[in-house]
Amino acid sequence: MHPIVTPSPSEDRRVTPHRALMPAPPPEAPLSEPERALYDELSRTRRVLAQEAETEAEQRVPAYHVAPNAALRALARLRPADLDGLRLVRGFGPARAEAYGAALIGVVHRVGPSLGLHARTAAEVRALVHATEQERESP
Repeated sequence: MHPIVTPSPSEDRRVTPHRALMPAPPPEAPLSEPERALYDELSRTRRVLAQEAETEAEQRVPAYHVAPNAALRALARLRPADLDGLRLVRGFGPARAEAYGAALIGVVHRVGPSLGLHARTAAEVRALVHATEQERESP
């Protein structure tokens, strides 16, 4: 089990009660060199998507709104082939997947093969997510 992190009131007054009781995420293994190259390309695409969203919204859209760093790392590691697989990646709910998923999955398909990384079916992504959760739960 993971330790429960409860910030003091002076640390962050914006923490809601349910967020204060969430366990701290465990540290992740570093990305392989090809996964890191894919992550870098996903990050560049994220910046472009944020800039396009800024133009549409006529207000600043931070890159993390498109996808947080942890979600991009998971995307580079899991490499879903379609939106069904993307929705299994932590950090990609229905709205984010719908808004930005096609562009990010396109990067996986376009860049992944040149790095020796193949896109995975939703079933493959589900199995990897399940295996990762099992590893995190074991002592």
